[in-house]
Amino acid sequence: KGIEVDILEKGGLDLPDDVLSHADWVVASLHYGQQQSQEQITDRLLDAICHPHVNCIGHPTGRLINRRPAYKVDLQRVIDAAAENTTCLEINANPWRLDLDDHLSAAAKEAGVKLAISTDAHTTTGLDVMRCGILQARRAGLEAGEDYEAHFVGSHDAVAVNVANGNADAGGLSEVIFEHVMDRGLIDRNQVRVLGHSGEY
Repeated sequence: KGIEVDILEKGGLDLPDDVLSHADWVVASLHYGQQQSQEQITDRLLDAICHPHVNCIGHPTGRLINRRPAYKVDLQRVIDAAAENTTCLEINANPWRLDLDDHLSAAAKEAGVKLAISTDAHTTTGLDVMRCGILQARRAGLEAGEDYEAHFVGSHDAVAVNVANGNADAGGLSEVIFEHVMDRGLIDRNQVRVLGHSGEY
């Protein structure tokens, strides 16, 4: 069970600890109060990084490419705190975000921070942008075989094969592609199970 929680403008998270304690993966992200001072925003992020139930900080600079600049934040302090608390920082694969960028991702890697590549998908079609996040990680000097955990993979016919082979725990892909993989005999239907279906969009 995973959830994204908001980092509140006054500090803290928008869900109580007794709720977050039931989640396997918690991403904390800053969506509001982006015009605050560097000190305020940095303190909010540091507070979230130190939270015992937070696993990852989402889109740590808040930028939207050609739409909105990053908010004012001391990223070195954020990176240092993430390393100290073993909190992941996100490489958001959405092409409008690509946040962290390649330079900050390289700095995080150098500091020993684990980076989580995420699509920020709101529908299954959004899973296609995973490739953008992987390319961002490559630009930062991250390599396959480093100490990452594979929990979710991109939206293509390799998803079901990776899940069946144990290279990932779960994945998302269209039902048409899923049936195509089955029809081609790439995997045994008994090796995977469908956890759910998204609605039409």
